[in-house]
Amino acid sequence: MATTARDIAAHYRRVITDEQIRPGERLPTVRATCDRFGVANTTAIRAYQMLTAEGLISSEPRQGYVVLSRPSVVTTGAQRVKRIQRGGPNYSHSETSRDHAAELRSCADPDICRELGIEPHSEILFRRRTFVQNGRPSTVAINVIAPRMWAAVPELLQPGRITGENGETWLDWYRERTGHELTQGPEMAAARIASTDELAALAVDAPDGAAVPVLVLRSVWHDDEGPVMVWEDTLRPGMWHVTEGAA
Repeated sequence: MATTARDIAAHYRRVITDEQIRPGERLPTVRATCDRFGVANTTAIRAYQMLTAEGLISSEPRQGYVVLSRPSVVTTGAQRVKRIQRGGPNYSHSETSRDHAAELRSCADPDICRELGIEPHSEILFRRRTFVQNGRPSTVAINVIAPRMWAAVPELLQPGRITGENGETWLDWYRERTGHELTQGPEMAAARIASTDELAALAVDAPDGAAVPVLVLRSVWHDDEGPVMVWEDTLRPGMWHVTEGAA
């Protein structure tokens, strides 16, 4: 089956998302892309035009096509895991995290209890951190984790970053130690009013009592025995979420 401009754009979209080519760096020339994929010049140019329209690259005089920085686009937890699974970095070059916390709690949220299949007030592990892009908070990320997951990975009880010497994550450890494959359910999105704590973590300056809407993305992770974790990202107002199919 012949390679299309859409196929080529999808390839470079993944390369850019996984930071194999970073902002400010050049994509291969049109001629190099034609040779690699065995396509005509017009097909390669059409693929680059698609990426340009998406705001991923721009055509610069005497430089060719250059990858752009997208400071207002966040990487969600689900996208981060997929990027790591493809061999990409956990953090983008302009990204870090802070305010890591981990604590055992009694779960009173009926939605979380339903999604994890647990009784109200069951003990769960609550993990939270704030991601920062280009020096500005972008996302408050939380994980609500079922007991059998932290029983297999007790490192989760530590409040800081959890990464192995070779870059493996706690999701990798769970898979290795239990033999269970983890799968992510659909990423659901909803708008709601931010809490005072979320506004503080995201450095949003709002009058006391002001109703500030935020976008919240949530997905449930399962293994062979059922749900084990709810992953939720709360985006700073003004930040964009771009779906995997388009980023």
